[in-house]
Amino acid sequence: MDNKSMDKRYKFSFKFSLFILLIISMILTLGISFSVPTSVLLLIILIFLFVISLLNKVPYKDIEAAMINGVKSVNNAIIILLLVGVIIATWIKSGIVPMIIYYGLDTLNPDILLPITFILCAIMSICTGSSWGTCGTIGIAFVSIGESLGVPTYVIVGAVISGATVGDKISPLSDTTIVASSIAEVDIYRHIKSMMYTTTPTFLICLIAYFFIGKYFGGSNFDPQATIEIKDVLYSQFKFSPLLLLLPISIFIMSIKKTPAILSLLISGILGAIAAVVVQGNKIIDVLQVMYKGNISSTGIEIVDGMLTNGGLVSMFPTVCIIIFALGIGGILNDLKILNPIIERLKKVVKTDEGLVVLTLICGSITVITLSSLYVSAILVGKIFKNNYDERNIDRSILSRSIEESTTITTPLIPWHSSYIYYTQLFNLTNMQFVPFTIFCWLNLVISIVLTKLGVFTPLFRGEKLFKLKIKEEHSNC
Repeated sequence: MDNKSMDKRYKFSFKFSLFILLIISMILTLGISFSVPTSVLLLIILIFLFVISLLNKVPYKDIEAAMINGVKSVNNAIIILLLVGVIIATWIKSGIVPMIIYYGLDTLNPDILLPITFILCAIMSICTGSSWGTCGTIGIAFVSIGESLGVPTYVIVGAVISGATVGDKISPLSDTTIVASSIAEVDIYRHIKSMMYTTTPTFLICLIAYFFIGKYFGGSNFDPQATIEIKDVLYSQFKFSPLLLLLPISIFIMSIKKTPAILSLLISGILGAIAAVVVQGNKIIDVLQVMYKGNISSTGIEIVDGMLTNGGLVSMFPTVCIIIFALGIGGILNDLKILNPIIERLKKVVKTDEGLVVLTLICGSITVITLSSLYVSAILVGKIFKNNYDERNIDRSILSRSIEESTTITTPLIPWHSSYIYYTQLFNLTNMQFVPFTIFCWLNLVISIVLTKLGVFTPLFRGEKLFKLKIKEEHSNC
């Protein structure tokens, strides 16, 4: 059965939709408070939705189709995630990550580490289109450098994730950028251009904030002897060669050539494997094992082993499992329109254009928190609000921007979301202490809402205006 048939057949009340939303939120909140694995919580929610749908006389085949449709919507992201696992492992095994750490300890001052980390992770993420890939490569290196220079792990992790999120948001290679622009049916570069009006001030504020935070934390626990020991171990374990620079250079070239994200990551992983054999002298069979199981360091130095034990396809399996369950849940909620009555009622109270944009941002945030899937949330919000933007003559790029700013960038802050879980596992974090320092991820949404309420959500381009209604009003006043 297609979505149009479902729209006509299944009509749920506001109270029913609110009940479903509360139950899902309660399961997640209680489960996390008792340290229940996220994948188990999502499975429980999936079963709950199956049962409640059947009790409301929804045929099993329609429920199954909705769940499968949800999973299908993110096949690319799953492939990207698995490739990221391969890249992390091969970039460590090849020596590029250890080399960045080694020379970074020589050149980076604790006081300026945070702003430099923020900027370089943003550049890397723009080039690759992957925040996960950025964090898993140079992100690991910067966190290791920060720990060696006495900067608390949760502080440097915040700067890494913030920078990587900036790039993931505005890169034309990013799957989330592509998804948001596609949903709103907006040219991807127009979508990026629209986002720059809120991204630029947020980026500058973050840069200033990280400078002062770095001044406060920089070097407070700095142990020069530990840094020397780390460098000695890295130098004895790996060969540092200019050939290794071909890895980041290749990514930069592929970004200029606008190489698709999956192909770019695949090539990066292969080059890393080749470098591990040619430069480091590893056996091919050993490199293949690392690509699957991840790199395992056994130098005997705890901080070094923590830096270099990571990656591999296996390390990504738990996150892939979470994504599949989350998308299955989102597919049921989206295709059966279970949550639509809540949003439809909210739309009735919106009287202004600015109010519609703010509502889009709020609904996007609520749905991604509830559904634990930025892809499903983006699709759901786009479908619900698209016609309202057209009716008010608001350019669709404002919609695409609002979708991305309320879903993509907030996911590292949601404890049950795959992004949060990925980052906490990647950097061995045990609590939410890093969240306040992941400044860009929460500040950008705040800046977007503030600018909208002030009436400056309408960016003016040279020779054109994104907000068509404003054009008509100005001409009529002349």
